[in-house]
Amino acid sequence: MKDVTHLVEKLSPEELAELRAAGPEGVLTQSALKALDRAAGGPGMGHSYYVSAGTVDGDGTPEFVLHHSVAAVLGTQG
Repeated sequence: MKDVTHLVEKLSPEELAELRAAGPEGVLTQSALKALDRAAGGPGMGHSYYVSAGTVDGDGTPEFVLHHSVAAVLGTQG
């Protein structure tokens, strides 16, 4: 995994607030996933910063949560 601190520095205050609100176990919104991808370098590039929640939404789309290392840097690790 790349440098989590460097990734976090590229997120806007609003994006950080959304990620902190989700916490380590909250399902990430599409906007949160896009923000992580953007900060990591582009579409799909943030995938190692979030992991599968092991669930799908009502449309069958996989759901994701923050990787524990990202949650720890954001101060959301329980």
